[in-house]
Amino acid sequence: MNDNITKSIILCKRLFLLFDEIWFIGPRSDHCDTIIDLSIIKEQDIKVTHIHNQIGRFFTNSHTYYPRKNSSNSFRGIFEEINPSIYHEIDRVIVSDKRVVLIMPSPNKALYDMIRGRNAESKFVVTAPVANPKKYLFFEDKSRLCEIAPEDCLIRSINTRVNANVGDIKRILNLKDSDKLILQQCISAGGSGTFKIGDQQNFNQVLKAIDASEKTVVKVSEEIKDAYPANGSICIVPIDKSHCDVYVDPLSHKVVDTNINSERQYSSLGNDWGVKWSGDVNHEYIRIAKAVGKNLYKKWGCTGIIGLDFLVKNYNNNYHKTCLYLTEINPRWQGTTPYQTYNALLSGRIPLEIAHYIIKLSDNDRDLATLRSILGSPGVYNLNSTNRSGIAYIKLYAPGVTKTIKNNISGCWSVCGGTLRKVKEASLIDAIMDNNVEGKYFIKAPSRGTVVDKEFAAICYIYGVGYNIFNRYRPEVTEFYNLIMGDVEHKLYR
Repeated sequence: MNDNITKSIILCKRLFLLFDEIWFIGPRSDHCDTIIDLSIIKEQDIKVTHIHNQIGRFFTNSHTYYPRKNSSNSFRGIFEEINPSIYHEIDRVIVSDKRVVLIMPSPNKALYDMIRGRNAESKFVVTAPVANPKKYLFFEDKSRLCEIAPEDCLIRSINTRVNANVGDIKRILNLKDSDKLILQQCISAGGSGTFKIGDQQNFNQVLKAIDASEKTVVKVSEEIKDAYPANGSICIVPIDKSHCDVYVDPLSHKVVDTNINSERQYSSLGNDWGVKWSGDVNHEYIRIAKAVGKNLYKKWGCTGIIGLDFLVKNYNNNYHKTCLYLTEINPRWQGTTPYQTYNALLSGRIPLEIAHYIIKLSDNDRDLATLRSILGSPGVYNLNSTNRSGIAYIKLYAPGVTKTIKNNISGCWSVCGGTLRKVKEASLIDAIMDNNVEGKYFIKAPSRGTVVDKEFAAICYIYGVGYNIFNRYRPEVTEFYNLIMGDVEHKLYR
């Protein structure tokens, strides 16, 4: 670990120590794994937790709350619902005159309203990239993308209501009758809400599947053939009221599959940074990312981490002649966020996750100046970021029917003959520090006895260095992906 990474950890740790309590409010308990593993905070320091899914992290010293079970089945449920008992925790903070840092991957409307209703905003500092729920939904809304991003990186599209005619849409977009369209729910997450449609019947089936009302607006775009998704992220670091620096994490190869049981819905299966993109792709990615970041800061004052999703056009397997299209902005922690921290540590960069917390917790220009100094030039940082390969991770979703987890499989595993064997290693960060990461995969999963069925978010993550899960030249998952997924499912449920 180099001096600048060490300095960033010390600064971040000092800022957390300024608060009387730390709370964690989020869909999954592993969202604060990296700052715990880096000793920025201690697990036992977290006083209150509110989670939907407990993946490999147990807050034994915390008051832990869960929302209604069904609220975990949708984006709206995670965004809008909270256990009412949190209200009493807020009252306790007010009475005892404490200051609390809320570690939150994204805002929660119910919690936001609770705090405002008690006039307690000064007692809580929220680390979510965008803390205001109304503002958050504006950026999350795919129909507003044209107001934020450069026009030359956007796919031809229209925003339409559910009574639209597919033939008319194709004519407006100057497409042939045989061309396919991509329909997106304006607000969705977790790899859901995107569908391929060919005709009016497909269109109507999808609208029924997403339970659209007469007032529902959807985004419909031309299909970019021979293209596949890629995930990136930026960190907006303020300089003054009108200027900022924009730093980027590397662009991934995003692994997707089509679930035929969901009206041709695309689902995210994971991300792979093991194969580097060409210089042309990275150059275009940095250009778009900087433009989006500077616009978000100048117009709306956004700071910290923001996720960016792209499509990369493939010309006969020639990735040196490439078009990059921005498809959505995620003003929240993405599934990739903690894994980008591992990528940064592997390449000797200050993780943007640490920079994000410093930005959100700092209340003076001195700390931000220190952060900019140790991050260094955005140009140098961004080239280093995009020129290095990294880890890969796989998502495993809930089975859709009620099942009970039969085994505790969280931990470190080696790959031997296409199967996983348990080995002793505390965390991927420990392995990185020991320079001993090759061939090791780490699993985060629910504990034995946990009942799973229709959770919205993934319930298990498998991640590590040394094996690719994505073959970009087809593109499809690799044989390694299929072997590991089968083995993990077997270990979880049998």
